[in-house]
Amino acid sequence: MTVSSSARTGVWTYREWMPWKVQALILGLLAFVLVILQVDGKLTPLSALVSVAIFGGLSVMISSWTMRVDDAGFHWASAVGVPRKSVPHDEIDTVELVEVNTWDRGAWGPRSNMAGGTGLIRASGPRFCNTKSDGTYIEATCSDAETAVAALAKGGIDA
Repeated sequence: MTVSSSARTGVWTYREWMPWKVQALILGLLAFVLVILQVDGKLTPLSALVSVAIFGGLSVMISSWTMRVDDAGFHWASAVGVPRKSVPHDEIDTVELVEVNTWDRGAWGPRSNMAGGTGLIRASGPRFCNTKSDGTYIEATCSDAETAVAALAKGGIDA
């Protein structure tokens, strides 16, 4: 976890890593796929390379999130920079601090739903939710959610 903030400018930057158990689960799934391919006699150098690329890429992509609140708004990006999103302050109507259960959101990682919600779910615990003027929202779990809410409030957003 890396947190930095400046009360003078209202900038908040936060980076949190996915729990090691989730990373181990992804790598365990990779091993399982490779064993299944080997047992079926279908493990070729190409299938092994594709499997490692898919699971390795997924593991790196969701390994951490960087979130930032600054004068321009709220920004987030994965460890590799994709996916990423920026939301200007004038598009955020409200921000709230609530508790979330990981399994209520379908597990870890980036989440989207049909109602237009985006979630950056790392673990159960505190999260902040930015509701946009069009009714969609972005929620993110982090252990420093209170500071994110305060930084967003400095941007003129109702908290």
